Amino acid sequence: GEAAVRLCEVLRSARRLTEARNAARAALADPALAERRGRLLLERARAELGLNRPDSALALYERAAADDSLAAQAAWEAGRAAEDAGRPDVAGFWYVRAGRAGRHAPEARFRAGLLHFAAGRVDSAAATWEGSGDEGSRFWLGIARRSRRDTTGGDSLLRVLAARPGYTFYRAAARDTLGLAGRAGPRIAAASEGGDAVGAADDLAAIGAVDEAATLLSRLASGDVPPGRAAAVLAGARRAYAMGRTHLGVTLARRAFELAAGESDAEAWAAAPWSFPPAYESLLATPRDTVVAALEPALLYAVVMQESRFEPRARSRSDALGLMQLKLGTAGDMARLARDPRPTAAALFDPERNVRYGARYLAWLLRRCDGSVAAALCAYNAGPGRLVAGWRDLRARGGEALLCELASNPLAQDYARRIFAFRAAYREMRPTAQP
Repeated sequence: GEAAVRLCEVLRSARRLTEARNAARAALADPALAERRGRLLLERARAELGLNRPDSALALYERAAADDSLAAQAAWEAGRAAEDAGRPDVAGFWYVRAGRAGRHAPEARFRAGLLHFAAGRVDSAAATWEGSGDEGSRFWLGIARRSRRDTTGGDSLLRVLAARPGYTFYRAAARDTLGLAGRAGPRIAAASEGGDAVGAADDLAAIGAVDEAATLLSRLASGDVPPGRAAAVLAGARRAYAMGRTHLGVTLARRAFELAAGESDAEAWAAAPWSFPPAYESLLATPRDTVVAALEPALLYAVVMQESRFEPRARSRSDALGLMQLKLGTAGDMARLARDPRPTAAALFDPERNVRYGARYLAWLLRRCDGSVAAALCAYNAGPGRLVAGWRDLRARGGEALLCELASNPLAQDYARRIFAFRAAYREMRPTAQP
């Protein structure tokens, strides 16, 4: 029985969805596998969803939810499937069920509140978020209170979020709502000193063994680091940046921020700027291309940060390439508009060309989306044809933040939220290659 479930999982993970569905269907017809019925129903639902058959998937999730041991998981997945299919009322029903128990309960209640808010049921949304301690619930409860003219109560919640160190979506959105800035401090002096790993990396880099030095520094980003060692990890980030390994530098800087946040707010704020390097300044901050120059530099930095962490030879599993992770077809369309020859895959690893075509594509999406950054970002991630229905109404009711939260699918939602947070950081850092 377990082998049958595992077969379905492996086929689905390999994107052999039709085979996964058929395997689950055959197993469900076998009386000897009755004890695995709930899990097989879940696997078949997931395969149907991957085949873009939400109706079939939702019917299967409902059958799987009859198994008490799987009810919470099935309800959560059904809610997400219904929401992605543009059926908010159905999604709300399932989120309420998923919110009663299980590991997804807090997120299910949070999303149920978002759907209430998007439908204009502000009191129901606020009641759903009341008492929750996560940043998302705190932020939206503050927004709900402000919309009910409880400005004092709403602002007090938002100020608590705004004061927290760093740049998450909700902290940045709270500052934006209140018109506040973060407290990005100077780079701390201790970052110029490091431990044994950093010293050894310096020695390796000095003799030209840059790859070996980078490998040594990468160890600082994983494993246990003793308390008080945030400065040593920051030193590793600094060395990585100096060696031209920006991607590694960002990884180390983000790890250093996590460590510093466990020490004090002051240390965390001091570490924050290191996660947002002024890479490719001539392409992103002071470009010659007029189309690129018309876009906000902080937005461009944020997109490149999210897409590639400034790695010019980045390649995704779906063959998106370079700094802005462009597909060949999209790049070809942008090249045609610019009256350039159609680029090859190798050409998209050139930072200047990649940014030029990526920026043109982003500018085109912004025009198509009436200037909505959230909608344009979701379209950049999921495709222009995948914008959530009624996105203009969502934007009117809850601004760009609500549109980020209720984009067409979970990946696009996470993508837009991250870029909004990174944009806020780059707006405050005002990147420059000058010391």
